Amino acid sequence: MSDILLPNKLLIPPSRTKLVTRSRLTDRLQGGLHRTLTLISAPAGFGKTTLVADWAAGILLNQGGELEIQIAWLSVDESDNDFNRFLTYFLTTLLQLDLGIEMDGKAALEMFQSPNPAPIETILSPVLAALASLKKQIVIVLDDYHALKNLQIHKAIDFWLKSVTPQVHTVILSREDPPFPLARLRAQNQLLEFRSRDLRFTEAEATQFLNDVMGLELDPSAVTKLEQRTEGWIAGLQMAALSMRDRQDILTFIENFSGTNRFILDYLLEEVLANQPQEIQQFLLRTSILQQFTADLCDAVLEKESGSAAILKYLDRANLFLIPLDQERSWYRYHHLFSDLLTARLGQTHAEGEISELHKRAASWYEKKKMSFQAIYQASLIPDDAWVEQIIDQNYMEIFQRKESASIRQWTGELKPDLVFRRPQLAIHEANSQAWFGQLDDAEHLLDEAEKRLKEEDPTPETEAMHGYLSYVRSRVTAMRGDYQGAIELCRIAREKTPDSNQGLLGGIGVMLGYGYFLNGDFTQAAETLQETIQAGKRAGALNTTSGAYCVLARLYALQGQIQKAFDLYQEGEAFIQESAAERRGAMSIIDVGLAEIFYERNELEAASTHVQRGLKFISLWSKADDIALAYLIHSQIQQARGDALTAEQYIKKAGQVISSSGVFSEARDAVAAAEIQLWLKQRNIAAVKPWVKSISRKLESEQPFRFENEPVLIALAQAEIALGNLPEASELLEQLEAHAQSSGRQGRLLNILILQAVVRYENQELRQASSILERALILGEPEGYARTFLNAGQPMQQLLKHWLSQNKAHPVSSYARRLLDQLSALADSAQNGKKAPANQSVLIEELTERELEVLDLIAQGKTNKQIAAVLVISPGTVKAHTSNIYRKLDVSNRTEAVALARELEILL
Repeated sequence: MSDILLPNKLLIPPSRTKLVTRSRLTDRLQGGLHRTLTLISAPAGFGKTTLVADWAAGILLNQGGELEIQIAWLSVDESDNDFNRFLTYFLTTLLQLDLGIEMDGKAALEMFQSPNPAPIETILSPVLAALASLKKQIVIVLDDYHALKNLQIHKAIDFWLKSVTPQVHTVILSREDPPFPLARLRAQNQLLEFRSRDLRFTEAEATQFLNDVMGLELDPSAVTKLEQRTEGWIAGLQMAALSMRDRQDILTFIENFSGTNRFILDYLLEEVLANQPQEIQQFLLRTSILQQFTADLCDAVLEKESGSAAILKYLDRANLFLIPLDQERSWYRYHHLFSDLLTARLGQTHAEGEISELHKRAASWYEKKKMSFQAIYQASLIPDDAWVEQIIDQNYMEIFQRKESASIRQWTGELKPDLVFRRPQLAIHEANSQAWFGQLDDAEHLLDEAEKRLKEEDPTPETEAMHGYLSYVRSRVTAMRGDYQGAIELCRIAREKTPDSNQGLLGGIGVMLGYGYFLNGDFTQAAETLQETIQAGKRAGALNTTSGAYCVLARLYALQGQIQKAFDLYQEGEAFIQESAAERRGAMSIIDVGLAEIFYERNELEAASTHVQRGLKFISLWSKADDIALAYLIHSQIQQARGDALTAEQYIKKAGQVISSSGVFSEARDAVAAAEIQLWLKQRNIAAVKPWVKSISRKLESEQPFRFENEPVLIALAQAEIALGNLPEASELLEQLEAHAQSSGRQGRLLNILILQAVVRYENQELRQASSILERALILGEPEGYARTFLNAGQPMQQLLKHWLSQNKAHPVSSYARRLLDQLSALADSAQNGKKAPANQSVLIEELTERELEVLDLIAQGKTNKQIAAVLVISPGTVKAHTSNIYRKLDVSNRTEAVALARELEILL
């Protein structure tokens, strides 16, 4: 049985042969199928599950072979509060249905199993779109919803309810109302509700239950009294019936049957247990520690070779609050209320040590069955924290590699710190988890404590290997803090201490070492290390570390200006991944994103878009926050080039959210910062740009600014200085950037810097110097087919190319310059003609600022400059300046043309 999925949680509970007929309720359920949600909210013991299971069985039975209504069922419990875990089950319920439509639910399912999953809206949207094409109707039942306390889950279900089409009906069974807005559904007549007053047994139903189902022979007056005393509460009636079996003084019992539900339950539990054989009483009490159980598990907890199967059959026949979870009746659970009472009684009648021993036996059984999460859950209920940490230690890597790191954080976080520190391996595991989520101080503290403990132990091959693991985790933390030389030294230590048998860790160390060299600007050592890692990984068949090494090395080549070499390497990595028998969609996603970046630079936007969309579809399966953030930024660049500024901005924000919630290295962090600045510049958001320029300038004065890691931000700073008209400052900065990029062989960055220098000279009306710099850029870019780096410079580049070509018609790179000019002219023509940009073009060379859009909207309303000034609280002169900018950017000459073109471009609605 899978540790991720327990199949019995996804099955409709089997209907019992003896049931009370409740057609008044099942008819209401059937009549509510046209609504979005049926909510059945009532305390324990009101027959919620039995009612819906009976209704579902009737639907399936009455349809015969061809199912026009299909039903998915999910029974949840406290362990499902992990967001990814719950949504895995939720999607699996849908995948089990035969819907007759194309729905890649499996891919969406796997995307949830990641520390950095895509937003729920992004992943569920394709599933919802597929369900919209259904000809059949489906019902999804969420039983025991009150067990869920995770707000993320509630938000996801709220999104589901807002988005599903009429073919999809959701039923929620809960002891309390779910914490998402029900008023909206009520107002829209999309909510059917059942409350305790609806579910209570009527007198006729109570008669049928007590006499037909429970086998009593009560006269009408006795039934009436019991029904009145219990107010139709089904669990109370059931407990009363169990207590009355074999009684001679039934009337006296009924007369004395009174009190609040709590007292009734305490009394009846005593009566029920007292009337059971001692063996049954002990079985009930000791197995109450289990959320779900099978005969084999019960035998293990009770330390018996057999016998539990027969007892479970007896309990099932006797209606002793045992709920079967599958048709074969192999897995069961107790009624939750009955379980709570049994657990309380267990605490009253058994010593703490005895109860701990029961949990230990359960945890050991789960561990033998490879059900790690359940083993950890049982272990966490034991006061012996040292034993809990031992269980976690033994199962950590398996769960972490399955992307259940959130679960690891949950259980280790419940342990006392001194107990975590007592076992170095566990402390290192926890440090790895903390670093993954960006908690670097906590990770450092854990590593320090682990190292202290290791030094106290006698040297052995095991402790030496643990030192290697510790050094690897510390290298990641150190690199995230920006000390790349320190990270490199730690990686070397880790590599020396890790045995050859641990190829998985050696591969991770190789990637980290190569990446450390990369971040430190030592491309020669980085390339050599990454090549070695790729070759070793290919020999070992290590999919993830080898794929990661391919991508870091390809990005290195691109920075060196060798984009064809980078392209070839991505293709080599793609071929390696396709030969792997392992799950490979996550690894393939970063290859696709890398190829998209190459196609983007060459202005092959259709190919770039195809690859990036394919990569983003499965990027969450890769789960590394840095690569996810970089993928979002590449998608943003492609969308900007295609003229979709809104989507571009959204993906920059997504990238920012990823790095703010995860542990990342400087490459992703600085790339996001640079993208945000460039977005402000494109939006002409000078109010945001000016303070950023001041703050970053002060920051750079206090450190060594011209390190490789700072280049993206420094280039963005130069662009900001140009936009602000600070041309001398921009020129000085670019000259220093050029010197460092040139000396280090970063030809890709050098090309970008040269183009910006040419723009500065052009803006400063120094055409001769601008043309000379442009020629250097053309010579550098032509062999590799660079395009977007030139095209993104916009109108100044168009004018510069025209000027340069007029004087260099026979130059070896003149044909390359003409191709770039043709593409820039096409962009300009598209904007001038008011057409939407085709795939390889942008809509406008220069977008309107937010203030200019406000002015344009008021112009469209027919307001004068004076009226606009009053609305926006600015001077008429400022309005005139904004209007002039609007005319220039749209290439029109009056208000009428501006409004007409803006509507054609969908700038105005």
